[in-house]
Amino acid sequence: MKLTGMLATLPAIKGIAATSEKPAPSGKQLYEWRIYTLEGDADGLDGFFRDTLIPAYNRKKIKAGAFVPYKKEEKERRLLLFIYPDITTYHQVKRTIWDDTVFRKAAQPYFDKTAPNPAYFNFESFLCEAFDKVPDAVRTQDVSQSQRRSQPAESRDVQ
Repeated sequence: MKLTGMLATLPAIKGIAATSEKPAPSGKQLYEWRIYTLEGDADGLDGFFRDTLIPAYNRKKIKAGAFVPYKKEEKERRLLLFIYPDITTYHQVKRTIWDDTVFRKAAQPYFDKTAPNPAYFNFESFLCEAFDKVPDAVRTQDVSQSQRRSQPAESRDVQ
């Protein structure tokens, strides 16, 4: 390519770069779901979440919780939910969690135990942004369903 041809493409490249810039942070809460598919000792992993991981996030002012699916599944799983006040905090916590010496010291025995025999073989992570508001159509539907459930069976219309 001749130099003049390359120079002619620079405005187009600049235009593409301008359209791919990141939008400004919304300031909305973010929810991170982690789904761990277990392979080994669920009790050890549950203890790690309860005694080490969740307290480390709580020290950073992040609400967190661990859940077991209600329904029995073929592969046992654990679900964790982390609630971040905004995207900036999410990135800050991700960068600094390993600087927490209390966390690292408490986690080391678990890491040493599970290095040869992992407790899980896969985990997925989903990041979701909070709603601005619940759409009116959904809210109306929920209200009408809850009103119908609260009525005695004989007074409900059959549909």
